[in-house]
Amino acid sequence: MKLLQQGGPGKINRLFFICPFSQLEVFLQNHYGDRPFFATSIATRSQFNDSAYANSIIELIINEGITEIGIVVDTNCRFINSVLQKRSSKHFKSTYQMQEILDLHITEIVRQKTFTERKQLFAKLVIHQQVEEMCKVNLFKLMMMSRQIAVKGIISTKAANELEEVSIKHFRPHDGLSITDFKLN
Repeated sequence: MKLLQQGGPGKINRLFFICPFSQLEVFLQNHYGDRPFFATSIATRSQFNDSAYANSIIELIINEGITEIGIVVDTNCRFINSVLQKRSSKHFKSTYQMQEILDLHITEIVRQKTFTERKQLFAKLVIHQQVEEMCKVNLFKLMMMSRQIAVKGIISTKAANELEEVSIKHFRPHDGLSITDFKLN
């Protein structure tokens, strides 16, 4: 994980989880303004199960007064496209995890009429899985439930200068989230 601390004073302190290969920093900063913070990991697959990683993110949230977290997946992400096109690289653990997501939801994904729709649905599922992983860390879950931080998914198509926000609704702390918890704004 690489942490880029570009944050500073402003109305809303945001932290975006992004893939470094998507190069979304300037795009998001232009779209959301302010000076956000960025945490990067391959295919936006953050390692919340690593206590050192989770603690460093929590420390950043507390120390910088972050109130909004965005998990951003670009539809042109090379990892998403390689998994959807069955050209996964065996060199990245992230693609194995993404392959598991694809395998679990393959029927729903192939029902989509276009490849663009498949990429968007797959991006939502990747975001969904990351929120579930984040919620396994009790302090993240507590901060979300108490509304100290807002967490949202963002599907970008940087090449077309497009963003779609995916809100996470109906948080149920005991049984996690389901695909029905997503609603495009």
